[in-house]
Amino acid sequence: MNTRAKIGTLFNGIALILALAWVFRETLLVSRYSIQIVFGVIACIIISNMINVKLGQGFFGFISSLASRTGAASIDLAIIFFFGGFLGLERQFSDYTLTLLAAGIVLFVASWTFGRLVAPIGPRIGREVVSFGTGQVQLANGLRAEAEELIGLRVSVGNKLLGCVTLTDVDFVVYTTLGATNVPAKAPVLILSQRIKCGEKIRDATEEEYARAEKLYSTRREQLHRISVRVPFVKVEEYGDFGTEVEIGPVKIHDTDEGTVVDIPPFIHAVEEPKLRGGRVFVASGDKRRTTITRAKGAVRAMWNGWRLKTDGESYTTVRKGNWYAKDRSGSLSVGSPGYRLTVSKDNVSVDLPDVSLMATPSVLVLKAGDKTHRIGDEKLSRKLIDALVDVARNQVSDLLSGAELDPADVYVEIDSLLQAVTKER
Repeated sequence: MNTRAKIGTLFNGIALILALAWVFRETLLVSRYSIQIVFGVIACIIISNMINVKLGQGFFGFISSLASRTGAASIDLAIIFFFGGFLGLERQFSDYTLTLLAAGIVLFVASWTFGRLVAPIGPRIGREVVSFGTGQVQLANGLRAEAEELIGLRVSVGNKLLGCVTLTDVDFVVYTTLGATNVPAKAPVLILSQRIKCGEKIRDATEEEYARAEKLYSTRREQLHRISVRVPFVKVEEYGDFGTEVEIGPVKIHDTDEGTVVDIPPFIHAVEEPKLRGGRVFVASGDKRRTTITRAKGAVRAMWNGWRLKTDGESYTTVRKGNWYAKDRSGSLSVGSPGYRLTVSKDNVSVDLPDVSLMATPSVLVLKAGDKTHRIGDEKLSRKLIDALVDVARNQVSDLLSGAELDPADVYVEIDSLLQAVTKER
């Protein structure tokens, strides 16, 4: 919620408190201030609507927004006066109920009429270099950007900030079930996130900086596709995967990271999903390696320098580079490549190699080599082998994430050493 929306909500809250004070005016011994309280409610309703008039959309856009917000205030007051009439509201107010209702309808029609004259506004790149934070900038749950200072150009639609194009290299940290993974991206980097906050202007962008940012944006234009539908009393605006706004008369429905927010003026503000969503993010770099990160529907997908990663940060992760891969799901961890696979869990291990395969449970080992199968019923040996290969799998995942190739020799060593140990015991 932006600052103006918060101020509007604050005045709606004050209006609600004043309205309740008026309803219980006799109990609170404020009956003699009845008229002043009503004027206070009127003032708060008007301010809460006027504070949300949209700027920066040209003359007709401003007039359309002003008519819409004035119409919303008129209908809000008409509703208040209508119900207030049954509770003893002075006639100097209640007599205007129908007038305010009619005015609201006329103003909404005027808003739609002027809105049709507004040229469609698409996403645009700003020409000012702005700071978007220093150090670590949280973009979504399980995803953050790291830079000494995140500076760049704004990406916005009207007054709605969608993200930025950075002028500096950025390291992104993705939190997976396998641990934190670093995803580097070379400038310029397009970052779209509702959690991006715009700071102070640093300077004007050079022509070269703006041209590079514009070129990157033009190659990713589909991510910012905007759909706008306007008919009398209804307005729908969709910003790709980054939010939807629906207005039906004075009723507003916004799809945000906070959840689905429903505003029914003057006093109802409901969030369908009280807990914060993970957040929706899109990242793309303009260098030859073309780093790409998306976060939507609870999952992060990343591609960079031959790597592919997918995770929800809690229950599963898949990471792949070339023919090497690691998978973690439901307590089972697998690493492997063509001809090699190691799968481990708390109580089970399976290994597939070109010349040997092995399966271990807490009570038995099954070793296959060629046409021969050996079963070893030794709980102690099984436990040792399971624990050893779990460590091998974790180490190989760390090696893979650090850029090293997986080495099946580690598995051969563990199998050989443990089998030698049991041979000595026997």
